[in-house]
Amino acid sequence: MGAAAGAVSEKPIIMSEKSEETQELVLSALASNILFNHLEEAAVLNLVMAMEEQNHPKGTQLIEQGATGADYMYVIDSGETDVFVGGNNVASFGKGKVVGELAL
Repeated sequence: MGAAAGAVSEKPIIMSEKSEETQELVLSALASNILFNHLEEAAVLNLVMAMEEQNHPKGTQLIEQGATGADYMYVIDSGETDVFVGGNNVASFGKGKVVGELAL
């Protein structure tokens, strides 16, 4: 389970209800990420509320190496995800980590 943020589009942004715990998790994840830690608090709060929850079964490939124009980035809420580069597992990320932001 995790929260995902969609890429910039023409669609109106729909704000999604979140528990205080989920909001804090996503805020903390974004605050520790170099792409988001410079944003003003209001902008980060808007981003948090625009994110939607998604659940993925174990083994689901979220993003393909080298892909651009991805539709989502993810904040891991439970479980973990592995990162492969050139077929080699180079990292694993768990709760509170952001993945896929570079492909947006």
